[in-house]
Amino acid sequence: MKKILTLLLVVATLLQTVQAAEKTLTTKINEVVVYLEGAQVTRIGQMQLPAGNSEIVIKNLTPLIDKQSLQVTGDGAFSILSVNFQLNYVEQKKPMEEIGKLVNRLKELDLKVKENNNKVSVLQAELELLTNNRSLGGAQNGVDVAQLKAAYLFTKEVMPGIKSEITTLTEQSLKFDEERKAIQQQLNIYKVANTSASGEIVIKVSAKAATNASFKIGYVVSAARWYPSYELRVENVEKPLALVYKANVSQQTGEDWNDVKLTLSTTNPNKSTQKPELQPWLLRFNQQVQKPATNAYGYNTGQFGSVRGRITDQYGEPIAYALITIPGTTIGTAADIDGFYSLTLPPTARQMTVSFIGYQTVTVNISQVEQNIALQEASMQLEEVMIVKEKKVRNAPVPTAYAVAEPSYSLSHTSSNIELATDMVSGVSSQTFFWNNEVKKQKRLGASQTVPIIVEQQVNIVDVDFKIKDLYSIPSDAKHYNVEINNIEMPAHYQYYCAPKLDKDVFLTAKITDWEQYNLLEGQANVFYEGTYVGTSVMNVKFVEDTLDISLGRDRNIVVERTKLRDFSKRKMIGSDKVDARKWEIKVRNNKAQEIDLIVEDQYPISSDGRIVVEQEGHSGGALNTVTGIVTWKMKLKKSDSKTVEIKYNVRYPENTVIYLE
Repeated sequence: MKKILTLLLVVATLLQTVQAAEKTLTTKINEVVVYLEGAQVTRIGQMQLPAGNSEIVIKNLTPLIDKQSLQVTGDGAFSILSVNFQLNYVEQKKPMEEIGKLVNRLKELDLKVKENNNKVSVLQAELELLTNNRSLGGAQNGVDVAQLKAAYLFTKEVMPGIKSEITTLTEQSLKFDEERKAIQQQLNIYKVANTSASGEIVIKVSAKAATNASFKIGYVVSAARWYPSYELRVENVEKPLALVYKANVSQQTGEDWNDVKLTLSTTNPNKSTQKPELQPWLLRFNQQVQKPATNAYGYNTGQFGSVRGRITDQYGEPIAYALITIPGTTIGTAADIDGFYSLTLPPTARQMTVSFIGYQTVTVNISQVEQNIALQEASMQLEEVMIVKEKKVRNAPVPTAYAVAEPSYSLSHTSSNIELATDMVSGVSSQTFFWNNEVKKQKRLGASQTVPIIVEQQVNIVDVDFKIKDLYSIPSDAKHYNVEINNIEMPAHYQYYCAPKLDKDVFLTAKITDWEQYNLLEGQANVFYEGTYVGTSVMNVKFVEDTLDISLGRDRNIVVERTKLRDFSKRKMIGSDKVDARKWEIKVRNNKAQEIDLIVEDQYPISSDGRIVVEQEGHSGGALNTVTGIVTWKMKLKKSDSKTVEIKYNVRYPENTVIYLE
C-alpha cells in the first residue's frame, strides 16, 4: 500500500509539472501580405519562459491555416523543439450561441412576416365585404335612405383605416425582410471557419534558465484576396490622364485584421511554381492535336463587351460580396449586398469564375449578357490533427524558423533579398543566395481632399509588392474594402476612333508610353470624361507592348454619318455575271471646342472564291491594307470643321449565285 501511495504521489507531481509547463501565448496580428488568392499572416507575442521544457499553445486561430506554410521564429535564450498545428473541437472559434441567436431571430422574423400576411389577408377580406355592401340597397332590399346614408358614412370612416393598416403592415414586412437578408449574410460569413473547430499552434521549447521570449508566427490562409480596379479621369484632351489605382481587399478567414501593416502582392501562392517542360512531339498518321486540359484564355463571341446578373445560393437567396473574375487575368468585381454584379469584359474573355467561401467555386462560359448563377453549398473538410515539420535542433540557443525531419527547401523573400535555405537531418547546413531587388518609391500626384496614403512599390524578381505605410483594418466580413495604391497623372496622346460600319459613335482612346513603371494589372476601370461618368472600360495590360491603349468611351460631340449613295449603288448584268456597285459617303464633323485627332476606318470586301471579283474603285486617299481590305483615314479636325471621304467598289459574281452586300 505504501508503494502504491508513493507511485500515485509521483504521478500527481509529474502531472502538476506538465500542467505547469503548458502555457498559453497571447498573440496579435501585426502584418498581413494579401495575395491575389490567399494571405500571409504574421503574429507576434511575448511571454516569460521557465527553465526546462515547456509546451506553448496559441489558441482561437482560424482553422484555414495551410499547414505547410507554418513558420515560427523566436528571440531569446531558448530552443524550439517542435511546432504542430491542430484543431480544437472543444473551444470553438465562434461561439455557437451567437449563431443560435441569429437563427432564432430569423425564426422570429419569419413568424412576424407570416402574422402580418395573415392580418393583411383579413383586412383585404373586410375591404372586399365593404365594397360589395356598397352595391346593396334600393327599395327591393327594403333599405331606406337613412340606412343607406348611415352605411355610406360607416364605409367612408372605416375603409381608409383598413387601407392604412394594410400599408403599415406591408412596410413593416419589408423591413423584416431587409433584416432577414442581413442576418442570412452574417450566417453565410460564419460558415468560413467551420464553427465546430478552431485552430491551435503548439510549440515545444526548451530553456536552460528562465528567460523572456518573443515569438513571431507566420502562416498562409485561404479565404482572402484582392483584385485591382481603376478610376480614369480626363478633364479634356489637352491635359494628362489622371489614374487612381485601387485594390479591392476582402477576407473571410474568421480573424479580423485590426491596425495591421498591409502589403498587397501580385503573387498567387495557389498556383504551382514548377515550370512546365515540353515533351518530344511525335507525329503519327490520323493523330489529332492534343490541346491542353485547361486554357487560361479564350475568346468570347464578340457580340457583347460586358456581363451582368445575380449570384444566389441553391435556394434563391442572394450571396452578397461574391467574387466574379475572368480566369487567367486579374480582372474582377464583387456582387453587391443583393447579389447583383456587372463586369466589363476584355476582348479575349470567354469564361468567368464565381467564388464565395462556404460555396463551391464554379467556372461558367460567358454565353449571354444576362447570366444568373446559383452556387451550391460546400462542406468544408478539416483534418482533426495536422502535424507540421518537426525536428530536434542541436546547438541552437536561438531557434531557427522551422526544421524538418527530411531534406527540404524553403524559399523566402524579404524586403531586400531572396534566401534559399537547405536543411538536412544530420545537422543544419545552409546555402544562401541573394538577388538584388529594385525598390521604387513613387510620389502620389494630383490634388486630393484627403490625407494621401504613402505606398512603397517593391519590384521583386517575379512579382510586385505594394507596401501600405498606414495601418489598415480589414474585418472578416467578406466585404470589399478599397485601398488606394497610387494616384498618378500619366502623359497621354488622345486619339479618337470610329468604324461607322459597325457603330456610328466616336470613341476616345488614350495612348500611354512608358506605362510599365506603374506596375499596372489587368482590371476594370470606371471612366470619367469632362466631369461626367461615361461607363466602364478594361485596363488590358497583358498583351500590349510599347504603348498602352485605353478606351475611354464615346464622345457625342463628334458626329459621323455613313450614307449609301443610291445613284452609284446599283446592280447590272455583264454577260452571264451580275455586278453590284456600292459607294459609301462618310461625313465627319467636330463639334468640340478644341482640335482633335481622328481615325476613321471602313473596308473593302475580300473575295474567298475565284468566281467572285472585287474591284476597288477608290477610297479618297485613305491608307489601304491590301491583306485585310481595311481603309484608314487619319484626320485633324479643328473646332467646327468637317470632312467627307468616300469608298467605292464593284463586286462581280455568277448570275446563278447570291451574295449579300450591305
